[in-house]
Amino acid sequence: MKLIEMKCKNCGSTLKVEENAQSITCEYCHSTFMIDDEGKEAFEKIADTIESTHKSQNKIAIISSLIAVVFIVVFMCFVFHFGLKFMFNNTFERHSGSKAKLFVESLIDDAVTNNKKKGKHMLTVKFNDICTTDPDEIVEIKHSLKNSFDYEVSLDYDDKGYVSEITITEIGSSFTIPDGFEFYMPDDF
Repeated sequence: MKLIEMKCKNCGSTLKVEENAQSITCEYCHSTFMIDDEGKEAFEKIADTIESTHKSQNKIAIISSLIAVVFIVVFMCFVFHFGLKFMFNNTFERHSGSKAKLFVESLIDDAVTNNKKKGKHMLTVKFNDICTTDPDEIVEIKHSLKNSFDYEVSLDYDDKGYVSEITITEIGSSFTIPDGFEFYMPDDF
């Protein structure tokens, strides 16, 4: 049994009429109306139009939701792929440039540890005439750095964003004592 919605001609309230009904009585103002075939067809067309409009709106809402989900997934993939490399190297970027021994040692330790945690990633350390991937030689380089010297540090990365090469260049002493300058240390220091 299909219901057709109509408006009461007397009070304007919505009436629900059975498809084959010949007359209807408004439950609000109690007016009775005869339903002719022509009026019924017009109301059926209106009801069908409203129903198809609702279906179209539902389809548009579903398509819009799917487009939004696809956009979010593509955006998240982009951020994950490119943003993660930036975030991953952020701790190392602060070590680039002119640094003291302590910072260079810390950089080497961080890069070695990070490369081990995330899988097998080759790390090359270059210092003076030494270029090595051997962990023992890397430790020797760390121990050969001088306390009072500054070092220029540059980093290279592999295709996955891991530090693949650390180049260390000795700049020179960060602290020099002028000629004729003497230190005085109190006995109780």
